[in-house]
Amino acid sequence: MKKIAVAVIISVITLADLCGQEKSVEYEGQVSAYISYPSPGFGDWLNPGCGLMTVHGVRFNRADLFLGASVGLDLQFPWFPVPAFTVGLQPKYYFVDRPRTEFFLLCEGGYIINGYGSDAGYVLPGIGVGFKLRNSHRVDLSVDVRTVLGDIASVGSHVSVYPHLALGYRF
Repeated sequence: MKKIAVAVIISVITLADLCGQEKSVEYEGQVSAYISYPSPGFGDWLNPGCGLMTVHGVRFNRADLFLGASVGLDLQFPWFPVPAFTVGLQPKYYFVDRPRTEFFLLCEGGYIINGYGSDAGYVLPGIGVGFKLRNSHRVDLSVDVRTVLGDIASVGSHVSVYPHLALGYRF
């Protein structure tokens, strides 16, 4: 019985020491570019959009969670007449973590302001995969769907849906 008690105590001390060495909260940033199309019935399907976005925040490693703030610039093809700016909050959950890849769910919410002074809210759920590089850097590929709610959604409607395909670099 004494041997089992000693083994349990040594195991607990070793695990506590290992957990104490791991960073439980660390900075994480991302820069990404995306292309989007309005869904049929929600906008002009022939005019794709593109954009740039950066997200910065903290990753809680023990819970596989990330919480960050995002800032973005949306442009509309073909002439880029009026850009739109986005500001949001992005939580992510990393549900699979493999040696070379990790899979995540995200659900961003925020605010869009276009060059005409109109504004709207948006929600952006998505799923993605991160391919691990050296030094904890990653290349992300995600599929998202932005739902815009408000005056700048689309003509005659207060809701627009825009599927996105995004490619990002996470550091």
